[in-house]
Amino acid sequence: MPRAARELARSLPDAGWAEVTVDPYEWNERAVRGWAKAGFVEVSRGHPPDEHHTAPWVLMRWCQTPSPRDRGELRDRRGV
Repeated sequence: MPRAARELARSLPDAGWAEVTVDPYEWNERAVRGWAKAGFVEVSRGHPPDEHHTAPWVLMRWCQTPSPRDRGELRDRRGV
């Protein structure tokens, strides 16, 4: 999931999006970790339920930074 989310987030600015955000529920730490792994950073936490959320939620924004693989810092499993 993180790879697919990262690739989608990378493509959206080219399609005219000014920013890319997600809003997982606070209780769903697995989702928060997954979005963070995809390159999203936490902006704020503790938003109360509203018309789109049934529980407190976290606002996360995609932060475009090159991945270690993009920077050439990762080697394949053979050490090459």
